[in-house]
Formats: sequence, structure tokens, C-alpha cells
Amino acid sequence: MYTELYPDYASIVDEIKGVIISSLEGAKPKILDSCCGSGFISKDLALAGLNMDFADKNPAFGASFIADLNAQLGTNKKIIKASWDQYSKEPLLPENHYNFVMCRGNSFIYASGDINSDFYPDSVGARQRYVASLRGMYGVMQSGGFLYLDKYKDEEEPFECTVGYELSSGKDIVWYCHRKPDLQYREASIGLADDPGVYMHYCDDLDEALLQSCAQKVGFQFRKITLKHEKNFAVYLLQKP
Repeated sequence: MYTELYPDYASIVDEIKGVIISSLEGAKPKILDSCCGSGFISKDLALAGLNMDFADKNPAFGASFIADLNAQLGTNKKIIKASWDQYSKEPLLPENHYNFVMCRGNSFIYASGDINSDFYPDSVGARQRYVASLRGMYGVMQSGGFLYLDKYKDEEEPFECTVGYELSSGKDIVWYCHRKPDLQYREASIGLADDPGVYMHYCDDLDEALLQSCAQKVGFQFRKITLKHEKNFAVYLLQKP
């Protein structure tokens, strides 16, 4: 599936794996994908032998990939249902456990919003939710560990886009994002194409300066990196001292 959408998919996986290995400098990886979704990238990192755990606010979207991964590896992995700001209350996400946490695919911007509600974020509330979410991820990380976090570059934030792809189960996932220039928030919907339930997200527009400010407020050391195969994204390695 992924190779049809991204002809250089294997190279993307190899590049991100290289970031993990080089960052950990020989330490045995303990990795959490904090927004695993359909398993993009992280499934293949697990198949490559890296020790992966998976969490998501909506585990249903990952049911197909986690079943396929377990079948291939002979494991019984689950997707932990948890929001970033609630990690401290989740016993399956112990404190100071992971040395590498992933939050990729422009997912972090949705920390400011909510699902299927009338909640529209304001700038103050959005900042508070960004900080709370970063603190949640900070708490499950080992000292010296890294958080891989990305977002679209400020100059490349899409005003409108639609993405659809087929899962191995034969079901289609459709993702849609829209923002009008005069609005301070964007809305995105995601759902299975044959499922009448649509999960609607509302989120603030997070720029790179605000992301850096929130990360430093939590205590992260902040470093921006450049990846050949993630050229549309601003990619950061945030380290817990």
C-alpha cells in the first residue's frame, strides 16, 4: 500500500531508522509511536527489528496494520488508547521508559483541538494543550531520550488537501483538511470510507516558533534536523536532559 503512494517509501523508512540508531548511539531502542495511525513507517521499523510500542487516540484506525504485524512477527502487540496529555494516567505507558518517541506526520497540531465536538481552539487554549501534550510525552521518556516531532513547514501548510488510501483489509481511509485564510483554526476529518462515523478534528495553526517555545517551556532541548525524504516537513529532535 505505502509503496504505491510513496515510490521512495523504503528510503523514508531507512532514513528515519538511521535517525533513531544514530541518536541512541548504541543504546537498545525502546520506541513509542505516539500517534501510530495506520502504521505508516512504524510498522516497517518493527518489521526491521526495532522494539516498537504503539499508541493512538483512535486505535481503530490501526486495527488492520497491528493485526498484520502480529501475524508476521508472531507477537500480540496492542495499540494503547491514549491522548498525549493523559499519558501520566495510563499504566501501560510507564514513566521514564522510552528512549525514543515518535510524533510524526504533522500529527502534533491536533493536540490543540478535539474530536467530534463544537470545540474551536483559541490561541491561549491551544498553547496550553500543546504544552500539556509535550509534558505527557516528556514524562514517558528516559533522561537523554529523544522525541521525533514534525509538522509541515510554515510556508508549506496546505490550505486544503484530501488523501485516501486502501488498507490491507480492503477498507479505505479518507483524510481531509481545510482552512480558510481568515480563520485561525483548521478542521480535518478522518474516517473509514464505508463507516458512517466521521471523526472531525479542530485544531489551531501551529507555527514553528510556537512549537519551539512550547517545547522549551516543558524542558526539552530543541534541535531541528534536515531529512532528504521529508523535505516538506520541519523535523525536530527534542531531547529530554
